[in-house]
Amino acid sequence: MGSLLLFSSGAALADTLEFQAGDGGAYSATEDVSIAAELSSSNFEGDAALYVDDEDGDFGGGAVRALLRFPDIAGTAAGQLGPAATVSSALLSLELESDGDVVSVHRVASPWAPSAVTWDTKPVHVTVAVHSFPEDPGHGQYVFDITATVQEWVLNPSQNYGLMFITDGSDGTDIVSSEGVPRSQRPHLEVVFTQPISLPDDDDDDDDDDDDDDDD
Repeated sequence: MGSLLLFSSGAALADTLEFQAGDGGAYSATEDVSIAAELSSSNFEGDAALYVDDEDGDFGGGAVRALLRFPDIAGTAAGQLGPAATVSSALLSLELESDGDVVSVHRVASPWAPSAVTWDTKPVHVTVAVHSFPEDPGHGQYVFDITATVQEWVLNPSQNYGLMFITDGSDGTDIVSSEGVPRSQRPHLEVVFTQPISLPDDDDDDDDDDDDDDDD
């Protein structure tokens, strides 16, 4: 439930939305998949983990990257971030089953489909990372800030192509995917935001007073 904030220029509703696959939310769909350089035409949708490595023996000994997206977070329906929303905080929580070398997180800049994407058809990513995991961050929950990125997705929903996870190291990281069990360990996005709302115009109140005077 949101709270009403009053400003000199109007009012805004402060609220929090959470998105996680399987939580029952209408807009919590999560798309994720791993892609492998040495199995470049294969698709790995549906795995319980996302893999990020530069030399993964389980995937032919080559690089493996992960893609993750919350495709429906922005829109005009209740339960979505509206086009006028101002995002004050967006935290992405991931469950690390194994940790290793530094992992950089990049915005994806072109479309991809989880059921079809492969290394050969992988989307373009922005070179500058939005975040980097430290080396060996530890097993368990890992939380990081993507506020600026989510704000961009709110302003341009059609450009929400998600995130790509990349490492140049041979000590890989495994992340619980949207197919993982238990549900509580799946990727989770929490967004705190304010949404402008309309208040009655003072002129309307004046008009009502005038009408009352006329009735007298």
